[in-house]
Amino acid sequence: MTDEEMKRAVRRQLEAFDRHNEDDYVAEVAADCKVVDIPTGEKLVGREGAREFFQRWSNAFPDGKTTIHDELVSADTVVVLFIGEGTQKGPLGPFPASNKPARLEFCAINRIDADGKVAEITNYYDQLSLLMQLGHIPVPAGAGTPR
Repeated sequence: MTDEEMKRAVRRQLEAFDRHNEDDYVAEVAADCKVVDIPTGEKLVGREGAREFFQRWSNAFPDGKTTIHDELVSADTVVVLFIGEGTQKGPLGPFPASNKPARLEFCAINRIDADGKVAEITNYYDQLSLLMQLGHIPVPAGAGTPR
């Protein structure tokens, strides 16, 4: 696979999230895909794991959108830096809907298999910042202002 073909596989998955199309999102992953959420420590496996991951974020942020601002390919890996934003209208883990908007930087490391499917996704993001934006955790006094 070319670098561009690998990038397109990851873009198709993010585009499916933006359209809130669960089946298209899951169609881009390998049957034995691993999804790792670094901030929560959660590891989900297979298409059902990818489906659960999609549902969690899509249900919490039904208007959620992503904007890719950088991509890097090395061997079978595509690193994508993107911004996710939306309004929390549903629960996110133990946190109830806040009806507040959030905007957050994400880094997703995606390993692509020989069939062009996403075989592993490792997601990094600032969970504390997200929970503060949503009002679930107070912003500490003297923490400064967002840039």
